[in-house]
Amino acid sequence: MCLPNPGSMKYVIKNYQEEFLNAQERLGKEVTKNWKSFGQTPAEQLRQIYSQPDFDPETRHYCFLNDTLVGFLTSSVPKEDDNTRAALEFPLVLPGHEEAEELLFERAVKVLRDKGVKVIRTRVSEGWGKTCLLYTSPSPRDRTR
Repeated sequence: MCLPNPGSMKYVIKNYQEEFLNAQERLGKEVTKNWKSFGQTPAEQLRQIYSQPDFDPETRHYCFLNDTLVGFLTSSVPKEDDNTRAALEFPLVLPGHEEAEELLFERAVKVLRDKGVKVIRTRVSEGWGKTCLLYTSPSPRDRTR
């Protein structure tokens, strides 16, 4: 599924496709290279994880500028709790594409709400870039400081 975003015509959010995995690995390693205690999962391991029967491609979101991946965000809805709880990871976005953070987050929350999720959990750390700021700042503009 490929939809233009209403807030920005230059970025496009797409759901999971296997051919995105190598770019996801490269981008994740670049964005997190200075983070503490965090590592991007290798593409080959992602292929294994994403080939499991309970994998939902609608919970993986990739943001492109033209044909270049500039960010991604993953979430999951565990099969427990009547599917009313979800895990949401922070968006990993290349510098200069902070608008993509908000677009990815909005898309992920909408998809999860459409799936009936009532509670969304995430994890953040002072050692993981600006992840603490992403989920506490009221405005996307404040998140770039």
